[in-house]
Amino acid sequence: VFGQVDKQILDEDYQKKSDTIYGVTKHLSEIIVREEVNSEKKFIIRLPVVLGYSAHRAWIPEAVRKLQRNEIIQIFNSENKYNSLTTDFQLTKFAWHLLVYGGNYNSIDVNIGSSQAIKIIEIVKLLRNELKSNSEILNTDSDLGTYLINNNKAENIGYTPPSVIDSVHYYVNSLKNNKI
Repeated sequence: VFGQVDKQILDEDYQKKSDTIYGVTKHLSEIIVREEVNSEKKFIIRLPVVLGYSAHRAWIPEAVRKLQRNEIIQIFNSENKYNSLTTDFQLTKFAWHLLVYGGNYNSIDVNIGSSQAIKIIEIVKLLRNELKSNSEILNTDSDLGTYLINNNKAENIGYTPPSVIDSVHYYVNSLKNNKI
């Protein structure tokens, strides 16, 4: 939804300017909820990569598939820190919290992500080690900006962000428990 960014840390007020179909439709869905849904309570949660057994399409699940096949992993901006991820478990807990305790809010937009951001290369190396892969990791510098998610607003209303490392461990364990 954010598109190309020019800030390192994004909060809910950061201007949405994506020109991809994916980003534009996410932004349009927010507008529809905000303006057309006839309800007193409206919660818009901007999702990061959500990790769990059924995760797909995002860069981390794609990297896992390649790691499982010992294929070369190409990553971008490996030295940049990353926290735009959470787990399906933490997302479910947060949604439950909003449904049960969200009575103090009529409408709220929040970004969610993980705490304790780490470098992209560290995430991929952690995955490679956990999966006992022999994949080679190649870095390509890119003009695409990377950013961190500011979780403060979500934390103030009950979200408990997992650390990036805990999220990755949770994801790998969910795969192992479901016989990757």
